[in-house]
Amino acid sequence: MIGKLNWVLLLAALLAVGCECKPGRNFKRYNVNVTLDDTGLKDETGKTRRVEVNIIGVSRSEYPRWEAKSVNEFWEPGDEFRATPAKAIISLNEKQKSATFSTTQPVWDQWNKPEYLFVLLRVAGIDHKDAPGNSDPWRLVLPLDKCYWPGSTKTLEVTVKQTGINTTTTPRPTKN
Repeated sequence: MIGKLNWVLLLAALLAVGCECKPGRNFKRYNVNVTLDDTGLKDETGKTRRVEVNIIGVSRSEYPRWEAKSVNEFWEPGDEFRATPAKAIISLNEKQKSATFSTTQPVWDQWNKPEYLFVLLRVAGIDHKDAPGNSDPWRLVLPLDKCYWPGSTKTLEVTVKQTGINTTTTPRPTKN
């Protein structure tokens, strides 16, 4: 009986080691809930400014191009990056202050093995200064690596503020 128990414990230990999260190998679709905090986003008449958020699934090979892309150029008419039909568009305003981009939306199937979601922000009537990568407050990069987020995460929470866009979903603690 003790021999069988030892085998069961050994098998359980091997399975636990085999189930350890390996970054860069397992990607998952997440819902993205975008919420507008309109404090400071009012126009001269006191109405909430119109906000547009584009979400684009990006592969590892496409990442450097999207990271280097100017957010201001992205929003210019005729920009080739923005012309891509494979994106989700969320519009927020005074009447709709929250919307969810779902894992079931067909655009997921149009993306080529996305490993990141690039979330780009535009607020009507407000200019912002471009910055590279995630240092641009109007660009948010969300990893789709399931090792990055806690295992129970199904939805990534994103907030739009006057200062930019950020996620309020806490990443998984890193192991030292």
